[in-house]
Amino acid sequence: MLLIQDLPLDCADEGRGLLNRILAFPGIATTASEFLSRRCTADQFADRKSLFILQKELARVDVSKDPDCVLSSAEATTCVIGVAICRETESAAVCHFDEGSKISVQQWLEGMSKPTIYLVGAYDDERGTGPFIASEILTHLHASRTLMATLALVCMGHLNTQSDGFPRCCDLAVDVANGMAYPLGLDGNAPKLMERHARFYCLSEHKLRQVYDPSTQRIVAKGYDASINWYTRGYFERLLSLPDASFLLSASTSPAHEGPQFVPNLRKLFAWLLSLPSECCQLPTEEYAWCSNDCIWKLAGT
Repeated sequence: MLLIQDLPLDCADEGRGLLNRILAFPGIATTASEFLSRRCTADQFADRKSLFILQKELARVDVSKDPDCVLSSAEATTCVIGVAICRETESAAVCHFDEGSKISVQQWLEGMSKPTIYLVGAYDDERGTGPFIASEILTHLHASRTLMATLALVCMGHLNTQSDGFPRCCDLAVDVANGMAYPLGLDGNAPKLMERHARFYCLSEHKLRQVYDPSTQRIVAKGYDASINWYTRGYFERLLSLPDASFLLSASTSPAHEGPQFVPNLRKLFAWLLSLPSECCQLPTEEYAWCSNDCIWKLAGT
């Protein structure tokens, strides 16, 4: 069940109808506007333990052990970044949804009973991908008979779309200590981003990848075989030969509205994958612990 301003949402709609109904609430529009106008920089969180995740990743924390951490993700155009904080069970989690979200929603909110929910992304793109993903997530949440989920922030759909069609915001950071949300992606200290991003293209995984162990309080970059088959290799080579505009059309669900670093970052990633051995390129599992003195993630044991 979904709650807005502590009141149960009385709505039998599903899908796009449910999304439109939620976005029409004055309180939802107000909180989205306040969120978008909140001024902040990464420097404000330079000394804070931040957990940054990528698409199809999940980081769950034990709030009793990590009361002051910041949960974050970025570059969600048609995707959705979700943060949930459940004070009753002392747990919090951040995930980055794409299509096929039913299993992901269950995994994200596992063990929670009365979570406070923050959702950012899913702008009104021409293909309708963003609103579809947003509608899926909200429908799963509202249909649950075991959850009482309070919507603290819904910055999706037309609330997250400018008059020129661009998304207003693609990033989210939530301070677990006070529940404050910021339009910011804190990826500066995140370890093994290249390898973690590459996994999305190397493996077919239906579940979210858990990248943080709340018991050890370490980021876990799990090893995997990063070799790519001949078909994928040829596809990447073809993409890299294209001009940026054509590259975007083939590689993005929102080619007209990606950020300036999307193409160079993805070109770098594809080139790195092509540089690896074509057979059995096993990347090792590595764990990273937060060093409070230096305010960075360090390889465990070093």
